[in-house]
Amino acid sequence: MPMSDMIVSPNHRILLNGPRLTVNFGEDEVLVAAKHLVGMHCVEKVAPRNVSYLHRLCARHEVLMVDAIWTESFQLGA
Repeated sequence: MPMSDMIVSPNHRILLNGPRLTVNFGEDEVLVAAKHLVGMHCVEKVAPRNVSYLHRLCARHEVLMVDAIWTESFQLGA
């Protein structure tokens, strides 16, 4: 869980891991779009007031630690 409230776009992906993922996806870790996490503990959909985006563009698609969670970098053309 992030250390403070975090607002991301519905398609922004967060890295999840755990034994249930291995059973369901055959992988230890999976990038999951935020819209698919709504309803889980402490995850809710909020109506945006004003929208401004801050993206981190790397030479390639990366997974970055942001506020104590792993999340994806901006991916051109995605």
